[in-house]
Amino acid sequence: MPSIEIGGLISGRLVYIQSEEAVSKAARLMRDENVASLLVKEKGNFVGIVTEKDLINKVVAEELYPGDIKVKEIMSSPLITISHRESIEKAAKLMRKKEVRRLAVTEGDKMIGVITETDFTRKLISLL
Repeated sequence: MPSIEIGGLISGRLVYIQSEEAVSKAARLMRDENVASLLVKEKGNFVGIVTEKDLINKVVAEELYPGDIKVKEIMSSPLITISHRESIEKAAKLMRKKEVRRLAVTEGDKMIGVITETDFTRKLISLL
């Protein structure tokens, strides 16, 4: 099978939130944009990622009020990135090594999106 660059697998557009925003705003943004994760920005730089799982495990399960918790308190950091030119195989190995389900994808110094395990599955199914 030929090597597949991950840049072509990115689904949707880049959706992010500022680190100082309330978790409740992050949840609404995820709902409104129909995404399961948001990249997190702080002082103009991408510094982490917050996922639905973070909201459930770190806020809901702990019975915390989402309006009182800042995104930076529950995000995963540092952000794990990969170049859009890397292969799907390299991305899968990095996910496994870092024990994550998503990678932030870069093109040079620019953040262009997020790739997920679901994106891999969709691509594999399309090849059948």
